[in-house]
Amino acid sequence: MSEGIRWPRSRPGGTLFRGGRWITMDAADRIVDGEMFVVDGRIEQFGPTVSAPEGTPVVDLAGKWMTPGFIQGHVHLGQTLFRGLGEDRRLLEWLTDVIWPLEAAHDDESAYWSAIVGGAEAMRAGTTALLDIGLVHGMNGLFRGLIDLGIRARTGKLLMDRGEGAPAALLSEPDPILAESHELARHWDGVDNGRIGYAVCPRFVFSCTPALWEGAVAQARGGNWPLHTHAFETREEQDAVRALEHRSELDTLQDVGALTVPLKVAHGVWVDDPTAERLGAAAAAIIHCPADLDRLRRHGIRVGIGCDGSPCNNFLDPLGEMRLAALLQKWRHGPDRFTARDALALATREGALAIDAEDRIGSLEVGKRADFVVFDLERVHTLCAEAVDPYTRIVFGADRTNIESVYIEGRAVVDQGRIPGFEDGEILARGREALRALLARAGRFGGPAPPVKMTP
Repeated sequence: MSEGIRWPRSRPGGTLFRGGRWITMDAADRIVDGEMFVVDGRIEQFGPTVSAPEGTPVVDLAGKWMTPGFIQGHVHLGQTLFRGLGEDRRLLEWLTDVIWPLEAAHDDESAYWSAIVGGAEAMRAGTTALLDIGLVHGMNGLFRGLIDLGIRARTGKLLMDRGEGAPAALLSEPDPILAESHELARHWDGVDNGRIGYAVCPRFVFSCTPALWEGAVAQARGGNWPLHTHAFETREEQDAVRALEHRSELDTLQDVGALTVPLKVAHGVWVDDPTAERLGAAAAAIIHCPADLDRLRRHGIRVGIGCDGSPCNNFLDPLGEMRLAALLQKWRHGPDRFTARDALALATREGALAIDAEDRIGSLEVGKRADFVVFDLERVHTLCAEAVDPYTRIVFGADRTNIESVYIEGRAVVDQGRIPGFEDGEILARGREALRALLARAGRFGGPAPPVKMTP
């Protein structure tokens, strides 16, 4: 693991970003040709022209397009090293045969490099903020990786105290699990001026007893932290919950108090109208991985977008998720539904609302954090008529190769494709080393132990 924080702090005195076209994603959906003056990570001035002190460092963005940084409301950075190991399985088989044994083998070193590998991929694709669902083991390493990358993130210990087929190493009694979660929150919540935050993360109903759920809800309420979980993901999961709890998944969540705190639900695939109505009344958020967004919105549910994890999605690219979200809604509801602008809002303005960060990020306006993505659209694959609106050019035409730089709090965390503080050779070598060690340990828990062929 890193021995110190690699992410550079904000320049004293501020930075002037000059030129280019800024897609603000504010309430008026303004597109601004102009300049942005950033001081201490916040947008202090923004408009056609701004006034900055003489000698202020200037970043020239002429000819570029900028959007707010992309927000992912559900990711598993701790699973990045498992990419490709869980293909072609149903959810519960995928967990018991592959994911749970591998997660049981994590330590701080493997969790750190899993976060670095996954975070670097997500940042290069424009991600500036994410809600991660954590790990049972290795959380100090995961937090350190997030800090060293410079990304904005919330995560927390993944809570489990039951689960048919789960290794014993993942399970414990509610009290010690919650005590460890509380200690992690005490140590990491609010680090780096609030860039890193805590979330309470019960995995899902199938792997948490009502006692653990009730403790998690109390912890989320006491710390004013979000409650981040999976629900309504597959029919198989819902059937398993009903067999275990003798009530529906939603009734279980309601009975343990989960609807009384800021609830962030990943997936929400199998949500009918009555369920959506109850979730909307509880001010819950659902992160599209994927979901029927038209139904959720009709019932007042906040929606965001997420790439989930590498062993099920295989890539952590929010541009790809935006495009997929739009196409799925068009397929379900008609070609005139869910425009490119709607898709971009899902990853910016609406994504911020879904994770309760709309006062800081999600749009480009004075007072908010200077988190943004710089696009170069002068590429062969994004050539189009001048009249084509920029939302369409970005959502349906651009990909990660169009992203030139990514800024968080006015500092480049991706600079011409580079992650400052890290070299790709180091990430590859150390990530591969961590994966080999993890695979060797995983055999003890029934996981895919060596020999597993790995690329050199």
